[in-house]
Formats: sequence, C-alpha cells, structure tokens
Amino acid sequence: IENGEGELVAASLNALIGKLTSLGREPQLSHVFLSTYLTFATPELVLEKLIERYHFFPGYDNVLYTFNEKRVIRRQVLQLLTRWIETCFSDFDDKFVERLSAFTRNIKDVPIPGNVKFFEKTLAVQIDRRRLNDVPPLVNPNLYVNSKDLTFATIPTK
Repeated sequence: IENGEGELVAASLNALIGKLTSLGREPQLSHVFLSTYLTFATPELVLEKLIERYHFFPGYDNVLYTFNEKRVIRRQVLQLLTRWIETCFSDFDDKFVERLSAFTRNIKDVPIPGNVKFFEKTLAVQIDRRRLNDVPPLVNPNLYVNSKDLTFATIPTK
C-alpha cells in the first residue's frame, strides 16, 4: 500500500519481495528490508519467497514475463540474496546455509552465469569466514518474529 506521495506504507511479504526484485526496484528499499525483516519473518520464509520469485511461481502478480524480463528479475533476486548474505550472515544457522548452498547448486545452468558465480563466491566467502572466526549464528532468529502485527514505517519509493 502506498500513500498519496508514492511512499510504501504497508505490504505483504510477497508484495515486498516482488517490489524488491521488480524491474523498477528502489535501491534503498532493500537496505530497509534487510535491516528489519527479522521483525516480521524468518530467514527460512524469506528464502522460500525469494526462491519462489526466482522460479516465477504464482502469487506475486499475474504478469507473463518475456525471457529478458525474467533474466532481469532473476538477476535482482540474486543481487538481493548476495547483499543479504553479505550483511546478515549471522542470522543464518548451518541448516539454512546448506539450503542456500543447495539453491546455488540447482541454478548453475541458468543463463545468467556471472550473477550465479558472484552469489556462489559470496556464500563461500561467508562460510569460510564463519569457520575461520568461529562466529556462531544467532541462537534463535525467530525470537524477533511477529508476523501477525506486521506494520512498516513509511518507506520512500521515489
């Protein structure tokens, strides 16, 4: 939902993922999303939604995308995943990291290899850092989740 000035004031998780990975996305929205997602979702749920968006499952919109539009959206998903890994890796437990790794293995044949390789390298670097520094994941990232009372501060979309 946007106010009269084009600012996002509320959205479902599907709508947020759609907006974050759309053709005309707002760069500052990803920063706000990654800074606040634990207040209304789990890392597992966000990853599930990003994978759905990557594979164009129904639920985000009823648009039939061209091949090039799909490539752009997939690139946006991979860029958001990469930024998420870079900035929020401590939110992820080992099981979650394995799921991310499995997703990476499953998309290697997608025709956007540069983005896939960068995503894969970013994930590998973070895994190595965790091993070297022995940085444990959050004990319970779900502790902060309260999806029933989802509200968003006004986020400018212009």
